[in-house]
Amino acid sequence: MATEHKLPPLKENVEVVEVNALKVAEGDVVQKDQPLMEVQADKAALEVPSPAAGTVSKILVKVGDQVKIGQAYIVIGEGGAAPAKAPAAQPVAAPVPAAAPPAPAPAVAPAPVAVAQPTPSVAPLVAPSTPVAITAAAAAANLGPVAASPGTRRLARELGVDLYRVSPTAKHGQVTEDDLKSYVRQALSAGGGGSSNGVPTPPPLPRFEDLGPVERVPMMAIRRATAKQMALAWSQIPHVTQNDLADVTDLEEFRRSQSAASKGPKLTVTAFALKAASILLREFPAFNASIDTQNNQIVLKKYIHIGIAVDTEAGLLVPVVKDVDKKSVHELAAEVTSIADRARAKKLDGSDLTGGTFTITNLGGIGGTGFTPIVNWPEVAILGVSRGRMEPVLKNDQWVPRLMVPLSLSYDHRIIDGAAAARFLRRMADLLEQPMHMLLHA
Repeated sequence: MATEHKLPPLKENVEVVEVNALKVAEGDVVQKDQPLMEVQADKAALEVPSPAAGTVSKILVKVGDQVKIGQAYIVIGEGGAAPAKAPAAQPVAAPVPAAAPPAPAPAVAPAPVAVAQPTPSVAPLVAPSTPVAITAAAAAANLGPVAASPGTRRLARELGVDLYRVSPTAKHGQVTEDDLKSYVRQALSAGGGGSSNGVPTPPPLPRFEDLGPVERVPMMAIRRATAKQMALAWSQIPHVTQNDLADVTDLEEFRRSQSAASKGPKLTVTAFALKAASILLREFPAFNASIDTQNNQIVLKKYIHIGIAVDTEAGLLVPVVKDVDKKSVHELAAEVTSIADRARAKKLDGSDLTGGTFTITNLGGIGGTGFTPIVNWPEVAILGVSRGRMEPVLKNDQWVPRLMVPLSLSYDHRIIDGAAAARFLRRMADLLEQPMHMLLHA
């Protein structure tokens, strides 16, 4: 007898995962808890263990599919040997007919989704547990346009309300502004809301298909997680960015000489920036903190775990280097190389992506003269490094060429004042300009 198995919960608050790799094939004999496939849950790669021993009768997903928790993904039959092929006219003893190809996971479809009900000035009007019954496009196609004045339609757009949900009271079924306002009051009094974290749900998109050809592609797991985290951070943190320049001419000369003489890992600017940041986070503890708004407290962390932004084909990942203050520049260089390689190979687990107290993002290998990095909530600061370039600098009454690197520090203005940010960033530049002083803290 074959049993269809459904994907169990793999990680808290993760409803959809993406299939990275299949580790078994149809006909394989598997043991209980043997890895069946690797999936991407948010930004962590996880293995899905076999729920039972037996023979794989049918695999219902493929690489790249997005699979919902609770969705059937595999059929496993009893016995330790592969089942004999059934006659062409007979179905395999499984819920899916033998002649049917594996069905792609229906987790995320490119079709229009249910319209949420937000409002720019007040809490979102419809709770997540009360989805809109039809999309605006479907309503327009099946029910025709709602009878309402232009003013009422404009107000509905501003409030993010689907007029198909408003009960009309005027003659001939026309929705009035009073009907719309009554609906809003009822929704608010019922405690309707869009997002539990306070991030407002955006209003429905216009129908781009009516304006010209479009292509809809699903957001992959890493992109969905990034979008969620960035929206949260931007909505919760009052961002300010401080900019400065660091003269890294001596650092670059020292780095190249050490890399050439050493058989160990290549020393990078990121490794030195990590070391410098670990020193500064001791000197400026407010930058290594979080804000507890519920208890009106500032949480000062005694440990230093720094996230490193890594550009991968699947999107941005921020693995965390733990206990940075306890490691030498050589150790940090080796760990950064290792963790970046694992990120690009989708080999990070949840522990690699959590626990950061500060973040560094280095775009020097790509270019740019500065940018505004977004603070990675619940942290309060992030350092951005741009590409260095030779510039004339006045030293000892002479203009000399020096390698200058732009530094951009974004910070949470609720806890960090502008003067403190300016001092932090200037001290960072000083450490990068004098690498030997930095190494005294090793």
